[in-house]
Order: sequence, then C-alpha cells, then structure tokens
Amino acid sequence: MSAYLEQQVGELKEKNAELEQRIADLEKKFSESNKNNQHDFKEILNAMNDAKSKISEFAESINWFTEWKKWIDKIIEKIKKILPI
Repeated sequence: MSAYLEQQVGELKEKNAELEQRIADLEKKFSESNKNNQHDFKEILNAMNDAKSKISEFAESINWFTEWKKWIDKIIEKIKKILPI
C-alpha cells in the first residue's frame, strides 16, 4: 500500500510541476499580449491625433478661404456701386 501511495504522490508532484509550468507559460503569454495591446492602443491614439491635426488644418484653410471670399465680395459690391453694372 505504501508503494502505491508513493506512486500516487509522485504522479501528483509531476502533475503539479506541469501545471506550474503551464501557469508560468500562460502568465508570460498574457504579459506579452498586454504589451501588444498597449502598443496597438498607442498606435490608434497616435492615428486619432494625426487625424485631429489634419482636420484642424483643413478647418483653418476653410476659414481662410471664407474670409478671402468675404473680402472679394466686399470689393465686388464696391465696384458695383461705382460702375453701373
């Protein structure tokens, strides 16, 4: 009976060692996955910031063209008052 118990304890120790190794591997994979996810998230944030910057530049361009158009419209109105068109 003692030999049987020793065999069972030995098997349990082996299984425990295997489970500990599997847990360590899973923890390593989880850590690597988190690092990759953080990198992906940073890339997304950078892309969003770039898009925001481009949209702001475009909005400034539109404002500049709007002001330019108003200026041209004022000149045209003055010319219309001077010349009988």
